[in-house]
Formats: sequence, structure tokens, C-alpha cells
Amino acid sequence: MRPMRLSIVMMLGVLLLAGPGRAQDAAPDAGFSAGLRALEAGQIDDAIDLFEVLVEDEPAYMVVGKGSAAYWLGRAYEADDDLESTREVWTEGLEAFNEALRFDPRLADAFIRLTFTHQHGTEYPLAGREYLRLLESLDWYPYTGDEVALPLDHLKHLTLVLPDALQREIGLDRVEKEGLAALSDEAGARLRAWWRSRDVAPASRNNERVEEHLRRVVYAQAKYADGDDYDDRGRVYIRLGEPSHTTTVSFDNLSFRTKVIDRSLTLHMSDFPQNEFWVYEHVDEAAQFLFYETGGRYRLGEIRDLLPSVLRTGIGSSERGKSKARALVRSMDEIYRQLSLYHPNFATIYQDVASFAGLLDEADFVAESISQFQAERQNEQQEGGDESLPQEVRDALSSGNTGAASVSMPGSIFSAERPDLFAKSILNQAHIEDEQAMLQRQEYVPQTHSNAFDDTDPLRTVARLARFLDDDGTTRTELYWGVPPGALQPTNSMRKAIIDQGYEPKDYLLLTTVVQKAEAYQERVVNYRRHLLRDLEDAGDAAMPPQTYIAQGDTGLYHVAMQWDQYTATLDDNGQPMVLGLRVKANTFRADSLRALNNDPATLEMSDLKPMIVLDAGAAARAENLADVATLYPFDRLEKQTPLLLYFEVYHLTFDAADQTQYTVAYEVESVEKGGLLRFLDGSRGEGTSAQTDYTGSSRTAREYILIDFSEWEGRGALVVTVRITDRVTGREVERTMPLTLVKQR
Repeated sequence: MRPMRLSIVMMLGVLLLAGPGRAQDAAPDAGFSAGLRALEAGQIDDAIDLFEVLVEDEPAYMVVGKGSAAYWLGRAYEADDDLESTREVWTEGLEAFNEALRFDPRLADAFIRLTFTHQHGTEYPLAGREYLRLLESLDWYPYTGDEVALPLDHLKHLTLVLPDALQREIGLDRVEKEGLAALSDEAGARLRAWWRSRDVAPASRNNERVEEHLRRVVYAQAKYADGDDYDDRGRVYIRLGEPSHTTTVSFDNLSFRTKVIDRSLTLHMSDFPQNEFWVYEHVDEAAQFLFYETGGRYRLGEIRDLLPSVLRTGIGSSERGKSKARALVRSMDEIYRQLSLYHPNFATIYQDVASFAGLLDEADFVAESISQFQAERQNEQQEGGDESLPQEVRDALSSGNTGAASVSMPGSIFSAERPDLFAKSILNQAHIEDEQAMLQRQEYVPQTHSNAFDDTDPLRTVARLARFLDDDGTTRTELYWGVPPGALQPTNSMRKAIIDQGYEPKDYLLLTTVVQKAEAYQERVVNYRRHLLRDLEDAGDAAMPPQTYIAQGDTGLYHVAMQWDQYTATLDDNGQPMVLGLRVKANTFRADSLRALNNDPATLEMSDLKPMIVLDAGAAARAENLADVATLYPFDRLEKQTPLLLYFEVYHLTFDAADQTQYTVAYEVESVEKGGLLRFLDGSRGEGTSAQTDYTGSSRTAREYILIDFSEWEGRGALVVTVRITDRVTGREVERTMPLTLVKQR
């Protein structure tokens, strides 16, 4: 920052020394107003000096409705092309406002835009937090005057990514017409909670999804600008990010110009609109978008939108109408030929168009050959000599058809004599297929997609969870997870990158993070664990034994998230990780909107089902406690020959007159694929064969096991196991289900 000029300092000094009361109170306001007038008049140095005095005296000084001194000082530096000072002043200003528990929407919005426009990566976390605070301020900040435009702009971008139901609930769908008054009382808190729920990397304290959204918005405004807004490309970009493939349909190749442009008196290359085709292979096959330029902006369109309007009208049986039809078919042939290289949806229709375009070429060849032959024959005044002509030319001469050759499409009613019929048909077919593609996009393409892990190979992991009620009345969540054999091995491309970075593809460290979040997705507890993976290069099918993490103390509605990050590691002499290298693989698991188990003693409650397998049936028959011979099994696929052991707990059973509990344990298995009941079994502990099992106990809490043998079952596929508990004293019932896929033994 530059030193202040003496005159400005002396002026403020006189105001500050003017005596007690209103003169002292008015001094900062007078300096603030003077700074605004100087900035408006283009007196940048004076404005800087005035605002610097205010910021140094009170870093969080602001005038409600007009902004903070820190904000306007940054604007003055910005007007002086000193962006580094702007960034510094705004960063320090935000820290001061946060410390003072105050908020300036102008400062927050300006810092967000500066950070992401100039890609100040180190400031992304702070800018992301200020963005969430700006949204949350909708519930309590008195937006007036030109400040109202600040949240409105951010809300406009949110309409692209926010679920429709949530938009209706908080009134966002009415904001464009009614302004901020349309928002519900807790709209800001709901928006902040939603963004927290979208956090794609729970291991990080930052919200990478928010940062990604803000980067996309700034990029869309710069790259796909349409006045103060952005075009349809920008809308798709904000939703889905960078496409995996892009192309432009070009009409400038020599063959197309010769067959279409050069044969028309009214058609020009400039009649074909500029266009872009985007494909998101990493999102879904249905995620493909065709944009065309019209009226100076790009819109989402169909194949026919790439055709000049002069070609789509006037197609008919007249020679002029046929000429337009031939040009249209060849144009569509050019379009589909290029697009079929990028998406399979266009392959079938391209075959039809290309076949008919080939007929047109053949007909042109015949007509041109006949014309040339007749000209030569007339010039040389000779008869005959047509034996050397192609057969189709001789057939045309012998039939007397010396105009357009009668060439038909095999197995079709269409012929080159009536290109208008085919042109109309293929236009209609293209429209139908484009509408189907639009419906598929609506059904299968998510509202938004994150690219946060696109640069990292996915780590195949499986995870389940089960909730249990602890003695203190809170819910304990047990997370069971595992890694299938071979999943820890790096891909060939990653192995090369590891070696290129000077590491060996041998030793790795797997960092796991479990995050417990409260109802509004605030972080409550974060736990970390490290798993050392040694000599992985020598173990092609290396796997990790199933693991258990325990999260405790939850009540009401809560959320659990988990993240795995696998890094290359250099070990010290004791075999401990000394240096972490590349992140090789990563994955996440989310369990949103979990409900804590009911701790009301008057309500029958039950834990979730904990899956285990018994590898030694003989040991299971001899064991007093099945858990002693069982292995945790978090995987969703089970071989038919492997017995499944389910553990669960029952709470709040009721005593009868003899101070005993009486309850029934039952289970059933349904085939999801067949949609019917395969078998109903109510099994006693360890057997799983009797029709029903009744129990009597002396405790209000019961701990039970069910052993299911699928070895004699016919068929395989997706199943749902349901365990039902009936309290015979009260008649109350409670049940839990668990999905499973039964597979043939390898």
C-alpha cells in the first residue's frame, strides 16, 4: 500500500480532534462519504488515502447499505490497476469482519469474483466459505438498494444445479418475478445445508464442490458470455463441467462444397450456423448436447437446426424442390458422418442417410455419363459405341430415361427420382430421435456432476453400515468396508506416472477418513486412520481384510461420510511412511439422512443387520457363539455355497406378568429380479430351517443371530433379506432389510 498524503491525514485529524459528541461520531462517516465522492470523481489517490485511514482505525468499519471501507478501498486499488493490493485489502477485510462477527455482502461478493476470476487457488477455501455465508445471510441481512443484486446473481446460477423440489420449497422458483421477498424464512440455512451435503471430499475441511461451482460460473461468464448472462453452453457447463469430448460440424470440405454449395445459386457456406457438440462420457451415455448459433448466441438444438432454413422449406416434387431435397440429404450426410464418430446414437440414422446419399451420387454419375455420351455422339455423329459405358448407363439409354436415373434404395420405397420423399422422411426421423435423446437426458443425466476426482483413478471399495442403540440412548453407527482383490493395484498409466515421479509402485499408504455430520451437515466428528500396504507390487490380487469403523453419539437426523485416499509411500528404516507421493486412487461413501434409533422405552426398536459369513460349517455347529467363527462381510455379492450370518439387536421388549419377555424372530428372502417370494424361513439360531422361532428372555434387550444357507436354492441374482421381530406381549412389530446379490460359486 502507498503512504497517505499529508493533507488527507490532517483533514481527518481535525475531524477527530473536533471535540466530544457528534463531531467525533461523524468523523468516520464524513471520511467514508468523502472517499466515495473522490472515487466517483476519479480522484483515485484521494479515495485510497481516505479509505486507508478508516481501515487502519477500524478494519471492520462499514455503513449498512453502502458497504465497508475495506470494500471501497479495494475498489480504489482496482481502479488504479493494483490487483495485488485489492486482493490483500479484501482478504484482510474479510478476516476482520469474521473476527468481529459482522458481514458485508459487497466485500464477500467482490472477493469471490476476484478470487475465481484470477484463479487465486490459495484463496479458494476462504472464498468458498464467504459464498456460503453470503447465502446464509439471506435469512438475516437487511438487503436494500443495489445490494439486492448481489445475492440475486448467485441465486440465478443456483437454479441450474439445485433440485426443483428444493427450489419450490424455499421459493427460489419465484425469485425472478418477486425478488428476495419470495424466499422462505430459512432459505439461506437450507441452501448452506444443501451445499454441505454436496461436499464431494469429506476428508477435506474445504467444500470442493462449492469451489468447483464458483470456478464454473466465472468460466461460463467469460467463455460463453451472452450480454450479462451466458448462453446454453454456459448452463450445461455450470451443471456438468468440462465435457470429455467436443467437436464442431464443419461444412468446408471440398466434396461437400462441390456437391451442394457450387450447385446452388442461393446457398452459401455462411448459411450453415456455427455449432458445437459436447459429450460427457464420464457422466452418462445420454449426456450429449448439440449447440447451434442463432441471433448471436448459442442454443441447445437438434440436427435440423444445423441446416439452413432455405433447405428445410420448399422441398417437393418440382425440380427446384428436388434440388433442395438433394442438398438437404447431402448436408445431413455430412452432419451425421461427423457426429457418429463421437456418439453411437447417430450411427443407425447415418447408415440410412449415407446409403441414400450414395444413391444420389450414383444417379448423378449416370446422368452425367449419359449427358457426356450424348454430347460426344452428337459431335462425332456416330451411332453405337456405347458398349464401353457402365451397365447402369446403358440401361438408362435403352429405357429412354436420359434424365435423372431411376436408382432405388434396396429394400426401400425411396429412389433417387424422388429425393423429396426421403428428405421429408429423414427430417421427421431425425426430429423423433432428437426428442428421444432429450427425454433420455432428462431421465439419466444428473442435475449436476462433480469432476473433483476425475484426475484420480477410482478405488473399488464396498461399504455397509448398521445402527445400534448404546446404553446412553444415543446411536452407534458401525461402518463395514472392504477392498476387493486386485483393487489396490495401480493402473498401467498410473504405474508409469509413479515411476516417472521417482517412486516405486510397491509400498502405499491408505488414508481413511470418517466424518459424522449433524442434521444441517455441520461437521461433528472427524476420524482418521492409516493403513500401510507393503510390497503390493508382488501381490497382484492384494486385498484388505474387512474393516470396521465406529461412530458414536448421534441423535435425531445425522449423516456419515467416508473417504479413501491411496498414496505411494517411501518408508523409513522401521517400515513407517516417511514421504507421501502421488495419490494413486480415491473413493468416497455417503450415508445421508440417517435417523437415530428410537430410545423411547415404550417403542419396540431394532438395530440394522450386520452381515457376516461362516467359512467353516463344522466349526459353526460346535461354537457356542457364532460370532467367534464368523467373518465380517461388507460386500454385496455372495456365493451360493457361503452361509450368511446376520447379527442384530432388539430393544425395548416388554415384560409379561412373570417378568419375562416373549418375542418371535422371522425372516424372509425375496427375489428382486423375479419380483416374487422365493422362500420363507423362520429360523432358530444357528439352524435357519424351522418355520418359526419363539424366544423367552429376562432382558428388554436381545442379541440374536440368523444363519442362512443358500446352497440348495435355485437360481441367483438380486435378493432382499427381511428380518421381522414380533413382541408377543404387546403385538408390536419391527423389521429391517438388507439387499444382497447371490452369485454362482467361482
